[in-house]
Amino acid sequence: MHPPLYYWTLSYWRRAFGPSLETARALSLVCSVSAVCLLYAFCAFGGVRYPVLASLTFALASSTADQAQQARSNSMALMLVAGVALVALLLWKHEAKSPLNRFLGFASVALLGAASFMTNYMAAIPAAAIILWLVVVIQRGRAALLIVVAAVGAGTLLVWAPALSNQLSARPSQFAGFKGFPVELASQLVAYANNLLSPAISGEIGRLAFVAGIIAVACLCAFALLRTKSAGQPQFLALLWIWALAPVAGIMTLNVLFDKHLTEWRYFAFAVPAVAVLITYKLGSFRQPLQGLAYSALAALWLSQLLCANWGYELTIGRRAAYYRSLAKSVEAIGTETSVLFAGTEFGDAIPGSLVYELPESLPVVFLEVDSDPLEVAAVLDGYEHVWQVYGGGPTGPVEHAVADRLSELGRSRQPFPDAVLFRRQPVQQEGPTGRTLQ
Repeated sequence: MHPPLYYWTLSYWRRAFGPSLETARALSLVCSVSAVCLLYAFCAFGGVRYPVLASLTFALASSTADQAQQARSNSMALMLVAGVALVALLLWKHEAKSPLNRFLGFASVALLGAASFMTNYMAAIPAAAIILWLVVVIQRGRAALLIVVAAVGAGTLLVWAPALSNQLSARPSQFAGFKGFPVELASQLVAYANNLLSPAISGEIGRLAFVAGIIAVACLCAFALLRTKSAGQPQFLALLWIWALAPVAGIMTLNVLFDKHLTEWRYFAFAVPAVAVLITYKLGSFRQPLQGLAYSALAALWLSQLLCANWGYELTIGRRAAYYRSLAKSVEAIGTETSVLFAGTEFGDAIPGSLVYELPESLPVVFLEVDSDPLEVAAVLDGYEHVWQVYGGGPTGPVEHAVADRLSELGRSRQPFPDAVLFRRQPVQQEGPTGRTLQ
């Protein structure tokens, strides 16, 4: 169901550098660092006074730190979207006089847009919006640009339309239905906030307070920056706003047309570079009071990003693979030779691929199906001293509950861990020769 370009690239990458998981993640790291460099060049050519501020804000964002450590297509797709934005900006600011050079530039931006679509479907939304901006603002060769973009786009859709159709009808967990514009916008706002910063907060009240705080800081920075006189470029600012808001418009359209409730933070991560530029665009002299206030808020954001996204990576919310790494350490501390883990395989919180990759190779893992017999599974698991459960929910939820209840009936105690439960054997108590209880 997923577009193939990332997996083709990963296949050749692993053949060249080795098949390990670390090698696979290194590709995402290279793409993420490249995206930061492309954003710096984008800011420099766009006339941003301090490109390093936007680049640092983007580099330290929670979503950037997360995607750079995962063997997924998101970092590569984000790099390609940044490439589309940079090439589009250069084509606008330095229009080539030669028809051949203009054609090569148009072909480059069209092919980068097609490549982003073939890497991650959601990346096509901001890429298409950026190309549309270029069509509007460019002065020379607009007809040629439209022809090239249309030809490349039609060819791409012709090849991958069946896969896109399957993707739109996939993921039954997203069939919660459209919940109305206020709820959808609120969910998207939370996703934007979590992309910039995802601290370890539990409970709905705490998370709402966190989002409200992020909004307050953003409004404070916006007020300070709008009060600062600056000779901005309307076309460049329009590009930034289009890049930042395209995921909202595109995903809202998908939710309405297909009656979905798409709120995953990754869908909005493609807007983070533009948001980082907008936050820092008008920052100038630190000596001005309002500018100093904005710098202070930005420094606080950087510090929070470092503490919550990088150094405290395993405490961030919604990062399943990070929880599994923490769980792997707990399992290794107790001993994999006496442990077994069971989890569901249907749509839910347990992700089989991440579990297999993150947990120790010597740990046996049992994945439950909807028709699994809880009594038989529990009998097999009871042969191990330590039984770990990662609850998945979804269709396999009742089977998982039944297995857990059976393990408790067999005399095991439950010890909660982050995103997991450990079922231990109860120690056997015996009366010693002096009447003391021995364990």
